[in-house]
Amino acid sequence: MTAQSFTWKPALLAKQDTLTLDGTTARLDGDWTLDLRDVEDAALVNQVLKGNRIVRLDLYTADGRRSLGYNASARVYRADPDARTHLAACAATLRALDQARPGQLVALGVIRGGRWGMFLIGVGTLLFGSVLGISMLATGVSGERLATAAIPTIVLLAMGAILTYGNWPWRKRPRVKASALATTLEEMHAHDTTRP
Repeated sequence: MTAQSFTWKPALLAKQDTLTLDGTTARLDGDWTLDLRDVEDAALVNQVLKGNRIVRLDLYTADGRRSLGYNASARVYRADPDARTHLAACAATLRALDQARPGQLVALGVIRGGRWGMFLIGVGTLLFGSVLGISMLATGVSGERLATAAIPTIVLLAMGAILTYGNWPWRKRPRVKASALATTLEEMHAHDTTRP
């Protein structure tokens, strides 16, 4: 297997990342080097928060997490060449992971600590929205002011409910084989009509 390299800008104000895959070794710019045979768990995160798309391949070993990330406006995701390159890098990494650890399963969504953090943010948002709504009703705020404050309160409650439900820590994340997920990402890249 010949070495492959992918270079993309992971975020608007970030420096470029270069991933090099050589056999079972993945290297990101000298930030980290990982033997894919040491991967114990993996997850592909793909979420939109406040208009930003976050796509990240997390690889977990006994030493911690290594990530290949991309974060930019959800509006321009399909047209962004950095997003396309990141997608190709994730697919190639999943192929290499499947070679290093045949049958490796990859979770779809946040796993481990990040999931708890988002869940707790959701619970906090729900509580804050609830307390705000109850306190407005209890203090006898005028109908006009109540109507004006109702929209932000409903938004807080909705956002809290979505974060809490979407990151419920006791629900198992669906898992797919690394090879199948690589095929899906390759097909997404191949069918992107915005590429020249």
